[in-house]
Amino acid sequence: MLLAFDAPGATPTPFLGRTVLLTSGPAELSHRTGAPIVPDVPHREGTEIHVTFQPPLDPAGHPDRQALHAAVAARFEQPVVDRPESVRLAWDPCPLIVDTPAGLELGTA
Repeated sequence: MLLAFDAPGATPTPFLGRTVLLTSGPAELSHRTGAPIVPDVPHREGTEIHVTFQPPLDPAGHPDRQALHAAVAARFEQPVVDRPESVRLAWDPCPLIVDTPAGLELGTA
């Protein structure tokens, strides 16, 4: 089953020095069922889409759903830093940001 992790939601999530609101569905389902989460990172090279699968996250290795959710978010930080041009949000990210680093105003990043 494939579930989107980066969809807007109500779960405060640490990501790249900010707190954003994302969906918690993947972590909730994994935590309830014991099924691992296998993060995948798509990126374009010309007209081709390449997908890199990361090592699975075992929900048993995290004390609760929130810790698992934060671990999933952490897996996406380096790929976003490595390829910021590949991030194409279908929505305005500003409403998702709960807090920002000092000196950065919403809507300016």
